[in-house]
Amino acid sequence: MTLDAGKILTGARLGNRGAIRKLIRTYGAGVQRLAYQLVGNVEDARDIAQDVFIRLVRNRHRYDPKRPFETWLNRIVINLSHDHRRANRRHGNAVEFVEESAPPARGADPSAQVEEKELRGALNRLLADLSPQQRQVFVLRDLQDCPVAEIGEILDLKPSTVRVHLARARRLVRAALTNHYPDCHGGE
Repeated sequence: MTLDAGKILTGARLGNRGAIRKLIRTYGAGVQRLAYQLVGNVEDARDIAQDVFIRLVRNRHRYDPKRPFETWLNRIVINLSHDHRRANRRHGNAVEFVEESAPPARGADPSAQVEEKELRGALNRLLADLSPQQRQVFVLRDLQDCPVAEIGEILDLKPSTVRVHLARARRLVRAALTNHYPDCHGGE
């Protein structure tokens, strides 16, 4: 959806509740999803999403209308998520990155349910083991489908550096999944 982000941010800064609602309605779900994929907890992702919109309104003067609004927005989400994870690590809080799926349908295969739960656990462990930049690049590229150039802008990295972090993250993910599921061969 194309919006005039500058006008909406100005309206939000001036207290226009309609502008604030429009920002949240347009970007809220995506902000919360990205935060969740980075911090692994639904409640924390909701808190981060609220903080993102507060920061957007407070810092609207920092937005450069010549650049894509979504890039600036994603950078704020990543920074707040990174700060949150760092604070949680100090307190030793566990993190889950892959959310619980919907309740199984009646008659669903119990062994498939167990396998899905194991896979979620494996993904949570391996995402937690990635470095912050590897996790951010992996989430943005492979889960959010952002182009490499945009990821570079968001994380202030050269595209070649983004590709290096992505390759390393994918290699670690693949190795961890292969170790956990030796019968799977990565689609080969």
